[in-house]
Amino acid sequence: MAIRISGVIVGAMDGAFLREFAPELLEAGVYTASTDVVTQIAACKDGLDIEINSFGGCIFGGRDISIAISRWAANHPNGKVRYTVESIAASMAASLLVLAPQNAEIRCYRESSIMYHSASAFMFGDMGPGELKDTSTMLEQFNNRIKNALKSRTKLDAGQIDEWFQDRRMGWLDGDEAADCGLCGTVLNGAPEPAPDMPPKDNESKEVAQMAALYIPFVNAILNRETTMDVRKLKAKNEDEEKIEEQKAPEAAEEPEKEIEEPENEEPEEDEEEATAEGEEKPEEDEEKKELAEENARLKAQLAEVNAKLEKLTGGMRRGHNAGASAGACSFEAAFAEIRAKKLSGPEFEREYLKARNADPKGFERYIAKCTPVRNND
Repeated sequence: MAIRISGVIVGAMDGAFLREFAPELLEAGVYTASTDVVTQIAACKDGLDIEINSFGGCIFGGRDISIAISRWAANHPNGKVRYTVESIAASMAASLLVLAPQNAEIRCYRESSIMYHSASAFMFGDMGPGELKDTSTMLEQFNNRIKNALKSRTKLDAGQIDEWFQDRRMGWLDGDEAADCGLCGTVLNGAPEPAPDMPPKDNESKEVAQMAALYIPFVNAILNRETTMDVRKLKAKNEDEEKIEEQKAPEAAEEPEKEIEEPENEEPEEDEEEATAEGEEKPEEDEEKKELAEENARLKAQLAEVNAKLEKLTGGMRRGHNAGASAGACSFEAAFAEIRAKKLSGPEFEREYLKARNADPKGFERYIAKCTPVRNND
């Protein structure tokens, strides 16, 4: 069972607040509540597969996760514990690696980034200067714990590690450097591996792109044909009006003579001739319209077939997009609302969530920006 630690790690109190007022941020991986991770760890039986893609966060929340992993490893001596660093493991997320059980496997990618620095805290209140000193002591204890773990578990220079934990300093390692110093045991090549129950993302994206490449020309063809039909109708209408005007012009000039010289019964003959001419043109116009209608019907049938395949492939994401657009929302937000309405969880939720995010990355960014509270530092 894969357990993801992504976004910002938060403790029990902040996790409860987010779960009550902004659960979508937890579900989207913007925040990871330590209590959720601890619950998932306790439910595992065969092994732990920890996936990290986090900038860090609360040291107490991180400690909860670290203790839960160590407790699970102690209770399952034959169980396998594996950490995989994806894009980044920084601050508290990086500390999880050096606090891992001794027999744990740590993997990362060549493009992965791992960062260590000194812990920090924000304080307010009226407990006096002694509180500042006590907080400083607590931070120093935590820093020493991580520094000693780095010195004992890696081949990094002790002086370099101490420099990383000085004020306003930090230390960065890429995948190869993490392997060279002994922090990471395996360096993976290429993109992160998909979960066993998920289709390969590259193949899925490629197939969606191929379907979209078929979909767009059909839409354009139908629009072009309908536009062509409208243009032809308008052109025919203008030609008919011009003919009528041309016929009216000499008739208006000859009207005085016609009243005197020509019998009245000749006018119906002229109308009869015009009706005959119109009757001759009508079958040709009907045939042209029939041909265009048949071509439109054929293209629309092909479009419906492509739509059905695309709908099946993307799990209704296009329908969610259209619903979101009509409601003034981005397609990711509409799709995510559908996922939440289904009350999915675990790998099934992650699969549908990733599919929605990959289908509309810009919409995902807008949604997260809308949901993330703006901090006022004044």
